[in-house]
This record gives sequence, structure tokens and C-alpha cells, in this order.
Amino acid sequence: MMTPRPGGGYEFDPEFRKTLESVFEAVRASGADLLSAHLADEWGAAYRHGASAYARRDLAWVRQTDVYVAVLPRDSSGAPARSEGTLIEAGAAIAFEREVLLVIEGADKPGISFFLGALPSELPNVTTPAWSSFLANPRASIEGALERAFSRTTSVEPLDPGREDVTDIDDSLRRMSEQVSPEEIVVLGRPLTVLPGVFSPRFSRSPDFLASYWRIPPRARVLDLGCGTGVLSVLALLDGAGQVVALDSNPQALENTRINLERHGLAGRAELRLGSGYGPIHPGERFDVILLSPPFYNREARTPLESGCFDAGHGFLRESLQGLLARLAPEGRAFAVFSDLGDEGILFREITANGLELQNLKLVRPTVPGGHIRILATLTHPRHA
Repeated sequence: MMTPRPGGGYEFDPEFRKTLESVFEAVRASGADLLSAHLADEWGAAYRHGASAYARRDLAWVRQTDVYVAVLPRDSSGAPARSEGTLIEAGAAIAFEREVLLVIEGADKPGISFFLGALPSELPNVTTPAWSSFLANPRASIEGALERAFSRTTSVEPLDPGREDVTDIDDSLRRMSEQVSPEEIVVLGRPLTVLPGVFSPRFSRSPDFLASYWRIPPRARVLDLGCGTGVLSVLALLDGAGQVVALDSNPQALENTRINLERHGLAGRAELRLGSGYGPIHPGERFDVILLSPPFYNREARTPLESGCFDAGHGFLRESLQGLLARLAPEGRAFAVFSDLGDEGILFREITANGLELQNLKLVRPTVPGGHIRILATLTHPRHA
């Protein structure tokens, strides 16, 4: 598939490149992110690093994927081509329980591989579509794999001490309103203080869900829109962000965020601003990452505490998405967590209406009977702006 060039780098087989480009276009058409060493390395022309650097990068990409696709044509002898790197990556994807498509020309011929033929029956996350049918409509196979990946029940880690899985929001609000002194909880192993009058992660897995799937670039500038206890600000900085700007309309929430940032030695890398929506953002200010965790319930909030879970008409969600592109850096990403407890239609209509690119969508099934489906949308500037 690749042959060495005399002056360095490699020459990629032009016919196979056309095949892969059609697959890449199908991935883009499905709305998914595309991670490809072939593109990153300019089809073999741009090998600039040592082998270990490529191995680390490619295995990190395998961990990040929802679907891994391996496409291997026949070699000059007519047998399926061998690519040790691709086979190792496919094995890692299977071990990581990712959805895997193995598209291997000639794999359905007798005597090629009894092991390959048995994989789909032994491993439910592996599919081996026929070469010709896959290339006739690669998008159908890719979208089917994405649907399987998103619909598979995600394993749920036990909650940290001091937290509860609940389904009755009114009971949770009653208990929070009765709080008269600071409480201690743990989120993803990090101890946090919760002040009275601030919506508590004690009753919500949303911070865990968001922080488990986001990608925070090193030294990124992050906007935490509606910071509450500051849990997302703390986790983002601990994940490598360079600076966080934390906003909230509740003064008690900003005080709570300050306490938790200081508790973890992070106050020097954060700025707290009081106000609603993007009001406190300076003209021209841009962020590499924007974190949105809007209230799920379409109900009127009567108190600052209730504003942590109620949003009449989903006004905060609408305003956040309407102003997002103006505050997001050109190569930046926004992570918006939502739920089927709210109107998912508004979420997707506002994404479309405001010219946002939906790069990825993650769904997690309820963790308890009567629970809700969590939704994580990764948003960017349009690819073809």
C-alpha cells in the first residue's frame, strides 16, 4: 500500500487512496469526527517523528473513537494485505470495546481465515461487511456502527461518597433548600464543598458524564458558563486547561467556585465573573473550550437554587447556543450536556439554526429505573465556513 521514496517518506498506492477517500467522505457525511493517520501524515509524505510517537498518537486515537474502521485491500498475490499497525489498532479497539468494522477484500473467500470469519459471532462489537457491499455504500455501514455504539449501554461507575442517584427533582430541591451549612461531596475522586443555595452535584451525574468524554487541549482557555459549585472548572484545570473563566448569575455560586478552586490550588488560573449568559464576556474574547450544562427542566425558576435545574422555555439553552460561535475560537470546541428530561428538539434545532457543526453526539442510557438519557453534543465552527 505504501512504498519508500528515495528522498524520504512514502508513496501511497493511488487506487487504494481513492478507496479510502470515499470512506473518509462517508464518515464526514455521517457527521462524525474523522481521525486518520493517512491524512495527518499526508498519505505517507510527512513522516517527521520516531515510531514511538506515531504509536502513542494512533493508540490514543483508538481510545478516543466510538467506531474503528479497518480497510485492507488484496495485495499483489490476491490475498488480503497485511498491515501490522492496522491489525494492532483493530485488536486494541476490540479490547477497548469500541465498535469495529473490519473491511477486508477477499476475507469471505474459502481458506482465508477461519478466525476472522468467527469474530462477529464471538464478539458483538465486531462487524465484517463484504468488501463490495461496503464500498457500494460505506455511509450506511458507518452510520449503522455509530448507532450501535451510541445505543450500547455504557458501563456506569459507582458514585463517589456523599452522592446519590435520584429521579425526583422536587424532592432533591427540597433537600437542598433545607441545607444550612457547607456539605462535602466527591466528584470523580475530587473532594468539593457545596454551599447552601447552590445546586449540588450530590444529586446529578452530569459533571461526571461531561468530564468523562470531553477533550481539553493542553493550556486551553475554557469558559464555564453557569459554573455552580465550580466542579467543571476544577476538573477542566486538573485535566490540563491553562485558564478558566467561570460565570454565574448566582453570587453564592461564584463564592462556592472560589472555595473549590482554592481548595485544589487552582485559583491563580481562574477568573470569576458575575452575570447571566455571555453578558460578562469582553468584546472579542474567545475560548478554546466552552462548557455548557444548562438546566434540563422546562419550568420557571423561582429562586437562584432552582435556576440550577429549571429553565422556562429553555431560554438559557437558546441564548447559550445563539451566542456560541461569537465566543468560540476558530478551532475551538463546545461541549453541551443535556437530557431527555428537556426538549431535545430545541437543542438540535438551535444547533442547526445557529450554524453550529455537530461534531459528535454521545448518549448514555439511564443509570437507575425511572432515570433519564444523558446527551453530550460536541460543537464547533462549520467545517466549510
